[in-house]
Amino acid sequence: MGGFPIGLMDQEQEFSPIDSVASAVLRLSGASSRFTVFHACNNHKVQLADVIYAMREHGFCIRVVKDDYFARMLAEYSAHHEGSDAVSCLIAYASHDQQSACYLGYEDIFTTRVLYRLGWKWPIIDDAYLQSAISKLDDLGFFETE
Repeated sequence: MGGFPIGLMDQEQEFSPIDSVASAVLRLSGASSRFTVFHACNNHKVQLADVIYAMREHGFCIRVVKDDYFARMLAEYSAHHEGSDAVSCLIAYASHDQQSACYLGYEDIFTTRVLYRLGWKWPIIDDAYLQSAISKLDDLGFFETE
């Protein structure tokens, strides 16, 4: 759609490289059997602003717009691209008000501390990683809308 809402720029997102997830799971498999539930996800979060800037660096034209303007962009796009996988997940979120939407969070503090005790830590996701991930996703056609 070429736009992103300013209100979400500081929203944090988690990126867990698959090789790191595999390494974490292998480490956690050696933990005491009395611990049965772990959340193997990177505790170093990335702001969506970093993702948007990396996408721009890759060549995508993305304007940062006011939230209400983005809502109108989304409504207009969905009206002309009915059933589009590109926006169907966004429409589900945008169509709920704050009282009817429910976010099920998770805590990864315990798992992170177990991994520290096992001598392992998650990598920090930097601009180079984001550029590489966006490039690979683009090569797979992930961002194609038609």
